[in-house]
Order: sequence, then C-alpha cells, then structure tokens
Amino acid sequence: MVAPVKLSGTTASGQAFESVIAIDETGIHENRIPTVVSASFIDRKQSVHVVKELLNAGVEPWLQKSTDLDVGELYRFFRQTEIPTRARAAWGTLNRGQRALMAVEAIKAVVPAGVSHDGDTTNCLVILDGRVSNFGGKQNILRSRSEILDDYFENQNNVNIAFATLEKGDRTYPEVTVADCACNAFRYRIEQGDAVERIDHVQRFDSSRSVPSVDFEGRIYELAPKGVAQKSTFESKVAAWLTGHRPSEDALGELSQQQFETLVKNRIDDEDVSQYIIDTGNQLGSQQA
Repeated sequence: MVAPVKLSGTTASGQAFESVIAIDETGIHENRIPTVVSASFIDRKQSVHVVKELLNAGVEPWLQKSTDLDVGELYRFFRQTEIPTRARAAWGTLNRGQRALMAVEAIKAVVPAGVSHDGDTTNCLVILDGRVSNFGGKQNILRSRSEILDDYFENQNNVNIAFATLEKGDRTYPEVTVADCACNAFRYRIEQGDAVERIDHVQRFDSSRSVPSVDFEGRIYELAPKGVAQKSTFESKVAAWLTGHRPSEDALGELSQQQFETLVKNRIDDEDVSQYIIDTGNQLGSQQA
C-alpha cells in the first residue's frame, strides 16, 4: 500500500498525511488565456487506483504532462474516477497574492467533497506543484492567504491541513498529475467558449478581493527526502511517491533493479500498474545504457 506522506521541518509527532490535496495552476504567464488554479482531493489509499485510471486514459505517469494528452480522454478520466476537484478561473495578469488566494479558495471548496466527517481526524497535505519561491520567500504570501482556512475549519476538528511544495510535482506524484490534468481540461473548455458558470466545479475568481498580510508560522513544510537516489530518475520519483517522500537533491546512489522491483511489488497490489512501472524503468534504463 502507498504510505502516508511525510514531512520534514517539524517535530510534531505523527506528522504524516493520509490524504493529499494537489494544487496546480496553468495560464499564469499569458494575458490572452484564462488562469486556472485547481485542487484535487485524493486519499492515499486510492493512489494506485488513480494511477491505473490515468493509464487507462492514455496518460503515462511520471513521464507526461497533461498538455501531451487528448482533452477528450481527460474528460473521460474525470467522469469515471469522480475525483473531487474544484477550480477557480480568472483573466488578466494576476500577482502571486491573487493566485495564492485562488488556491486557498479551491482548497476550501474541495475539502467538503473529499473528507468524511465521521471518525478520527483527517490529515490533509496540500501539495503545490512548483518552487517555494512561487508564492514569495518562505511561502509568506500563501501563509497570509491561508489564514481564511482557520475560520473555515474552526469548528471542523476532524480536519487538519498543512502545506508543502514540490518542484515538478506533476512528474513525481500522480495525485499532482491529476490536478495538472484538471487545470488543462477546465482551461480548454473556457477557451472553447464555455462560460465559467456553466462548467461544473469551476467558479470565476473575483480579482478585486484582497486579504491583509499576516505572519503565519509553522504551516509550510517540505516533504521529507527519500535518501536513496537523485531526483531526476524515474525510479527515485516512483519510490518517493510510494513511500510518501520527495526525491533527494543529492546523488546518493540508485536503487538496484531488484530493490526497486521489490518495493513496487510490495507496495502495489495491481498487476497492471506494477508491470507498467517495472517495464518503464527497464526501458528507460536500457535507453540510458
């Protein structure tokens, strides 16, 4: 089974997250097309199933971005999986503060669709696809905008949310690949002339909104590194996803082929998914050789 996601930079006990809210954004550098920020809620127990559905839709996880894919297949993927996904859309040049607020609004909208309000606390890690600097310094802009989540979850004690960033997250965590696919599917419909109000789960963002800056400590962390391989390899990205880590920044030595296959077979109980990963790793290895 895929493990909960683990964080570094915190001493809190049990700091592991069984659910992921993946955030992606598209169109942010283009004035002529809409900017879309999407949030997808995925329980880690469903991650292998998500990979299988991505494969069925023609996606090659860890290798492709949504821009490589047929939009019709993306729509079919979301219809079949029913993954809770919410988005905000806006036009014109947006600053980092506005984009951060779009992300927070999407999170606020997607949580009720993905969280069960019965039982123990659900730990949700928001993974933003990109660099820490995307939202300023140590994520200070996102920290201030995320203050609105405090009021929203004040009386919902079974939900705990934290934030982390992951550069090239859509090529490391398939959960983030889903958010990437959602962004491009929604943006495509808008570019084809569909009004935002007619698209399910998308709302028009009010760019006139503002939220005062607030010092917000202790809410942004990094995913804990997986100290077995460097971040650029297919195997290290898969291993990081399976174990709930991020690939190491350093070249610490690759997993052997046997170690990698053992990890995949122990963690993945779907033969189609495990075979895709092993075959892809072998193919990439032979090409590099």
